[in-house]
Amino acid sequence: MSFRFKLHVILLFWLCLEVYSAPRKPRLSVADDTYSTYFLRNIKGSPGTYSYGYDISDPVSGNIQFRSEERYSNGTVVGSYGYVDAVGIPHTYRYVADENGYRLFIYIYMSNVLHNYTNSF
Repeated sequence: MSFRFKLHVILLFWLCLEVYSAPRKPRLSVADDTYSTYFLRNIKGSPGTYSYGYDISDPVSGNIQFRSEERYSNGTVVGSYGYVDAVGIPHTYRYVADENGYRLFIYIYMSNVLHNYTNSF
């Protein structure tokens, strides 16, 4: 087969293809910026400091989560994040990052009992 013949076959095949995109799903309601969020920097005139966070509670998708973080002028970063899983159990993670490394404190509430797990990295 010649090169021109192969090229014609490829072009014919390409022209005959009917391309369909995947069906679009409706956007989550959180995509409409209906959740609270904040971001501040250089807090009280201290360069390099910041504070930010958000809370999401979307009844349409069942998505419940949050995050907040602060950086102090000495470089220490503290924060927390969490979510409510599919069966309704809240999971909370708090962390500290400083000259001693990254430390994570995990809180999981199951049957009204707090389970506390601590990890250092």
